[in-house]
Amino acid sequence: RWRRHDRASGALPGDLVQALAEEVLPDGRARLWVGTREGVASWDGAAWRHADPQQGWPTSSILSLLPETDSAGRAALWIGTSTGLYRWRDGAMTHWGEGLTNSTVHALHLRTTAGGRELWLGTDGGGVMVLDPDAPEARPRPLALPGLPPLPNGVVYSILEDRMGRLYLPSNRGVIRLTPDPRESRLELMTEEHGLPSNQASRGAAAVDRRGRIWIGTVAGAAAFDPMQEPTASANKPLVLAASAEGVPLAGGARLRHSEARLHFRFALLSFFGESLTRYRTQLVPFDDEPSAWSAVREREFGRLPAGEYQFRVWGRDASKRISGPVEIAFTVAPAPWQTPAARLAMLAVLIAGVYALVRARGRVHERRSRRLEELVAARTARLARANGLLIELSYVDSVTAVPNRRRFDEMFEAEWKRAARTHLPLALVMIDVDRFKEFNDTHGHQRGDDCLRQVAQALADGLSRSGDAIARYGGEEFTVILPATDGEGARRVAEHLRERVEELAIPNAASEVAVVTVSCGVAATQPSADGEMDELLTQADRALYEAKRMGRNRVVVAG
Repeated sequence: RWRRHDRASGALPGDLVQALAEEVLPDGRARLWVGTREGVASWDGAAWRHADPQQGWPTSSILSLLPETDSAGRAALWIGTSTGLYRWRDGAMTHWGEGLTNSTVHALHLRTTAGGRELWLGTDGGGVMVLDPDAPEARPRPLALPGLPPLPNGVVYSILEDRMGRLYLPSNRGVIRLTPDPRESRLELMTEEHGLPSNQASRGAAAVDRRGRIWIGTVAGAAAFDPMQEPTASANKPLVLAASAEGVPLAGGARLRHSEARLHFRFALLSFFGESLTRYRTQLVPFDDEPSAWSAVREREFGRLPAGEYQFRVWGRDASKRISGPVEIAFTVAPAPWQTPAARLAMLAVLIAGVYALVRARGRVHERRSRRLEELVAARTARLARANGLLIELSYVDSVTAVPNRRRFDEMFEAEWKRAARTHLPLALVMIDVDRFKEFNDTHGHQRGDDCLRQVAQALADGLSRSGDAIARYGGEEFTVILPATDGEGARRVAEHLRERVEELAIPNAASEVAVVTVSCGVAATQPSADGEMDELLTQADRALYEAKRMGRNRVVVAG
């Protein structure tokens, strides 16, 4: 039977446990450290002890714990929290907060290098910080390794090290692997392309087992990686290039007739791993001034090249950023018969005769061309005006939900405020927020999230019965509804109707209290005046929305 240790029994300062670490004491006994959202506690096998905040122990959210014995043989406990890094040693607490790029420390890892010991800190958006744990005045510094590019993501949930000294950093965009090297360190990003069930790792859900395997927990399951069984990649993968002219295979050094100058090049890097991440760049010398940008396209075509000597070059880059090539094919395009010197002289004579005839005829057609030009200018001016009008209209529409955007809302709100001030009629505003939308996005992904926002926006728009009522996307998962000539009670009824329409969509959301997507509404109404503050109505509606969410969501609250 499981034995409970919680806040109610006095064992812990809080019930949400976020970090556990075991410390072996000098006498061989073990002590368990427990980190919660409200502080730290320890268990020596007989009794629980709460860390005393009066001694400097943090009471903020504890995210990681790392007991260790320093180079002088002193026992120490490193603590990662939402307010920075702490160290308990010799009965004194030291805090690092302002020196960090991000104060939330998710992960701690102690490693030994040729230059001494290093404490690595994984932060929430600030990447990795490094601290000398044995320095008297230790200061955190950003991770800097020779030749290391910036991390692809600054969120680091855990830090693991394999038997070859490589570091693994689970994040919300995959697992970053660092290979420190005195000459040039390497960085690799492992994603779903490499077998991860999801690129979104879970905080603290990572470990190295006794066989040296790396275990990573994600929002879609766990994954294990054995570095000892990873195939050793060669410095260069084979890069294959094939070419054809008018459908006939082309060999290097070929001389093509002008009629054969339609060329097709195909190429492939034989990496057999992470092929969707393989990229290519090409250059046709002297047609291209420089190689193209890296892309996944594996072929290139040219039509009717001018006469001359050419070299087509291709480079390939595998999923590990290793570059192969260039591989090239050289060929020559012969000039067409009419491109010879004699033909060009004949064409020049014809051109001169044509120019002479054109000059003679120009006087007769000048007036007709002028009239036609005026007509064209007028037509193009009209088309430009229509196009500008369309661009202005598009700039007012949210690209995801197809309802007016924040910019359009600001203009509509100001116009309705002035109208209400002139006509002495009330004006109401409804602030609407999709409940638990972040959890919906984390579970179903951004594509499903955008689909959800589109359905909610359509339901809200269809729920407005008056032509003067207006809806807009305010930002993120927030919408606003402007209700002219409407008092607080009328606005409340409209908001309740809109809330019911969204709930009737029955979009599944496991994080919702009613298992479907819902919205919370904040309502505010006022009698505008010429010298009144529009922002005050927005503030009242926003406060009412906050109160609706505080009271449990899926409800309407009217500003008092």
